Amino acid sequence: MGLKGWVRNVSDGTVEGEAEGEDIGAIKEMKHWLSNVGSPASRIDKCEIKDYQSTQFKFKDFVTRH
Repeated sequence: MGLKGWVRNVSDGTVEGEAEGEDIGAIKEMKHWLSNVGSPASRIDKCEIKDYQSTQFKFKDFVTRH
């Protein structure tokens, strides 16, 4: 997708993360995937996405945090 950022599982069973990128289409695709598809072992009960606009990118790659 060309996005950068991070994701992690939280002890309460939720998932949180940040993603950034210049490709608006990739961002929309990621939002759709998070809201409607998810990973094969996941169950989506609710999805909250907050949009922030930034002129500076702070991530170099996409990682899973523990």
